[in-house]
Amino acid sequence: MFNRKYLMARPRKAATASDMGGEDIKSYLHELIQTLPSKSDLTAMKEEVISKFDELVRKVQNLESRVIELEDRSLKVDQKIEVMEAQLALRDNTIELLKKSCDDQEQYSRRNCLRFIGIPLGQDEDKDVRSTVRQCLTEMGVADAEVDIDRAHRIGKPKTNAKTGMVEQQVIVKFRSWSTRTKVYRARPKVKQGTRHGKFSVMLDLTKRRQALLSLARNMIASDSRFSYAFADVNCKLGIKHASGAIRFFETEDQLRNLVV
Repeated sequence: MFNRKYLMARPRKAATASDMGGEDIKSYLHELIQTLPSKSDLTAMKEEVISKFDELVRKVQNLESRVIELEDRSLKVDQKIEVMEAQLALRDNTIELLKKSCDDQEQYSRRNCLRFIGIPLGQDEDKDVRSTVRQCLTEMGVADAEVDIDRAHRIGKPKTNAKTGMVEQQVIVKFRSWSTRTKVYRARPKVKQGTRHGKFSVMLDLTKRRQALLSLARNMIASDSRFSYAFADVNCKLGIKHASGAIRFFETEDQLRNLVV
């Protein structure tokens, strides 16, 4: 290491020519020269500075390499995330398509069925629920459809009507032909119709998925003046009628939301 004594030297108090003689001046200059760095000291300083600078350069280069490596890793991670997101989106879409396909098949199996809502649960219903259905069909003016009934039975949990106090349970009716089922559905009362069995209404036999989607549509447009109502047509297709009269059909929740945005 080079001599740093010149760094420790303190400057002497300035003196004027009148304060010192020739010998004093020589002594002062000699002492001052002794405090200045020598050539070897300057060389050592230069070498040390160069060494420190080279070391600093190496550290900076190492840091740059590390940064590049981390950026590369980050890019690869981002690419993996994008791939995974695409795979999840594809999987979700596939699941939705499978759900829709299953729902379509289930709905097709119900194409000849109707539900009679609001039918009181009588004492003799377990023996002959057809008599109840026959009475309802007579009230609707389609009594001849009774001969085309394949099956009729109670379904769902019994519920107590808050207005009448009577226990009601839905009746599901399966007809032998789609045309008879459609004839009965089109003859359905616009409001609950009264019979000796009480007031009833007739509804399509929608799947749980389709019924939930229809309920969602009705809730979404309830306070939107652009739409009149949401409905299920005779083929159990779901749709929305605009106030202008235009009708738009939907099969999924995404399609529904795109219609009402």
